[in-house]
Amino acid sequence: MGVDVSKTSTCSSPYIRDPFPANVVPLNRISPIGVKLLSYYPTPNTAGLTQNYVFSGNTGKYSYNQPMVRWDHALTDKDRVYTLITFQHGSEYRNQTGIPGDAASGNIWSQRTDFNVIADWTRILSPTAIFDLRASFGRFTQYFPDTDLNSSLTAKDLGITLPRAPTSTSTVPPRVTLDQFSDLFANGTNLYTWSTNNQWNVVPTLTFARGTKTLKVGIDMVYAGIGTGNIGQSNGQFSFNRYATQHYPLRAGGSTDGAGIADLLLGNPGSGFIDWNDTYYRTWPYFGAFLCRACHRCSTLSASAGRRTASRAASTVQTAAMRRGAALPIVHRSRRLTQRRTATSAENPATRKTPSPHPTRNALRSAAWLPAAPTRPILSATTRKSAP
Repeated sequence: MGVDVSKTSTCSSPYIRDPFPANVVPLNRISPIGVKLLSYYPTPNTAGLTQNYVFSGNTGKYSYNQPMVRWDHALTDKDRVYTLITFQHGSEYRNQTGIPGDAASGNIWSQRTDFNVIADWTRILSPTAIFDLRASFGRFTQYFPDTDLNSSLTAKDLGITLPRAPTSTSTVPPRVTLDQFSDLFANGTNLYTWSTNNQWNVVPTLTFARGTKTLKVGIDMVYAGIGTGNIGQSNGQFSFNRYATQHYPLRAGGSTDGAGIADLLLGNPGSGFIDWNDTYYRTWPYFGAFLCRACHRCSTLSASAGRRTASRAASTVQTAAMRRGAALPIVHRSRRLTQRRTATSAENPATRKTPSPHPTRNALRSAAWLPAAPTRPILSATTRKSAP
């Protein structure tokens, strides 16, 4: 099963841990949190030490609806208008680990929404000239939770006391990765991913006809925005990777040296972190002018040529910190609070080495899973103006 991490001897330098008697973890050393986490793994229903559970009811669920409405109207003999509205919304459920219930991971009730509005006015100026004005707005948003964020299960229900990054409003447990087992409560790098694309567009055009030639000129005015809300593992992540129960803690002895499940039962994660990633919304205007000339030789043959000139202004970035009223406008903020256990410092205080200069190392309290001390965010890359 593993070795006693509290007893470590030396033999010409690498540290060697003593095995538990009879290779069994004593009951008084078993973590109740580890036992609770193990209860979320279903009982095997097929043969084998790994890949031994088949969730026959794990089927994907997909639902999409797309209504469309168009209205056309003749205001006068020379004026026409129309409006088109399209909408699409759908959800998907894909459990990628096969673990049922609150510990499921994957695309758990992801959503996509697409919304568009187009309004157009056409005016006949003369038998050879037409004016057209089109205005539109489009938005596409997608939201992909990596676990069931509607679950009522919390970290406290598992006995875990752990802070959350300010970017998280969910109380779901941290992601748990276990060597040779499927992940619990998430299996990706983000608690959820969210993004949106917005675009406002106004295009006035004039079309002239002269004999067999047609000339079209216009202006394309766009205001676009992209928002990103990928917050990382803002509720935390613990990895049980055999490190705490390896016989040789400074040098892995292969896949049979230590056991991730023994690490979990002892309550000793090999590493852990909390992501604190700021979100942002980036906008920019775009202007274009175009000229197109077409020549109609006959009813079945025409040739056209055109020219387009465009200009895009620099992006303006707004972040969540700016919207909260931060003193400094920032483009991006990202910090990972990380704890990585080391045998020399954790198990042999007398031979403790100089701490790593890495600024985030050991920011989490280790075996007891206590709250980490608050830290300041990293501020960088100022933008030209702050959010309203």
